[in-house]
Amino acid sequence: MSAEKVSYGPIELGAPSRRERAAGSRVFLAGGVFGAAAVFTAVVALAMVLNNMSQQMAGDHEEIMILKARLERSDEEIADLKEEAERLRASAEKDRLQTVFLMERIAESEIPPSHDEHQMPDTGSVPRPEGELTGAKVPNKNGTFGVRNKRSRRSVPDWEGLLTRLSDLKGRLGDADGDMMDPDMMDKRQDERRGGRGGGVVYVHWGRRDCPGNAKVVYEGWAGGAMYNQAGGGNNYVCLPKDPQWGNYNDKVDSYYVGRMYGAEYSLQYDVPFGSADLDDDDVPCAVCYVPNRSMQLMIPARKECSRGWSEEYHGYLMANSYYYAGSKNYVCVNEEPQAAFGGSKAQSAAFFYPVEASCGSLMCPPYYEGRELTCVVCTK
Repeated sequence: MSAEKVSYGPIELGAPSRRERAAGSRVFLAGGVFGAAAVFTAVVALAMVLNNMSQQMAGDHEEIMILKARLERSDEEIADLKEEAERLRASAEKDRLQTVFLMERIAESEIPPSHDEHQMPDTGSVPRPEGELTGAKVPNKNGTFGVRNKRSRRSVPDWEGLLTRLSDLKGRLGDADGDMMDPDMMDKRQDERRGGRGGGVVYVHWGRRDCPGNAKVVYEGWAGGAMYNQAGGGNNYVCLPKDPQWGNYNDKVDSYYVGRMYGAEYSLQYDVPFGSADLDDDDVPCAVCYVPNRSMQLMIPARKECSRGWSEEYHGYLMANSYYYAGSKNYVCVNEEPQAAFGGSKAQSAAFFYPVEASCGSLMCPPYYEGRELTCVVCTK
């Protein structure tokens, strides 16, 4: 039996079939699609991470700007406190000098007698009212006798009044001891020492027919000014009284050679900032107010509270003419609860009161924000 002869050598592979080639192409294409999808997903994830980092950085920048603004405000308050402390020291020194003067007066035991008392003759044993010294004869240095100087009730100083004033000065000096004295209390004491003669200040209460707090109404009226779209005329609002008085006049209406005064109306397109647009086109009232025992008045824009040591009269929202029109107006503070003037008509040619918004750019944002209506507060001191 013969064995088959097995040949050894390289194995020759046959060429791949068409089906195998197609399957390989599909596998390669699927791998490319999955790879591209993975790359796209990675890019999207990276973009989201970068966006979150950008938002976080913007938030951090905003926080930094707010903290910077608070720090600057704190520096201003510290400067005000130092100024107030220096004023208190000066006031305390003045009171101390007055106290020393009164104590020297009290320490004086002899008051020079009047000329009449030097010349008063001896009256012997005539009874004297209680409190007077008799005119007893006393020896002089030359051995003769003279009349003792007499002192009556009229020459006795008002010890009770001096002691009362001294006690009051000591009390004020004790209250002023230290630098942490409340400025409001110090101003009140100064007003009391002035006896109500602080002079007082006057301001316009825009948007209201009354005066707030203890302020007294000087007169009530209507707001007026140049027309909103005219470049000429006055550039401020005025509070016109209800009872005008006339001098020389001519009822002829001149077209070009005069200034013109119009009434003022609210121009409110939205419920912001007053909570309603119902006052749109209504006439604006005003009241001139007087506050006694004050010497300074200040309107602070973008604030609803007064600075330390100042008293609030009212707060509200800043208003002026629209930036779009040629007739510019001063910024005024309108009460946050505005009223309409009685008897006014709607939609007439007028000076307009528009809310004022912040506009970022040259204005630092934050702490200001684009489009936000600005508040205001009127303060006195």
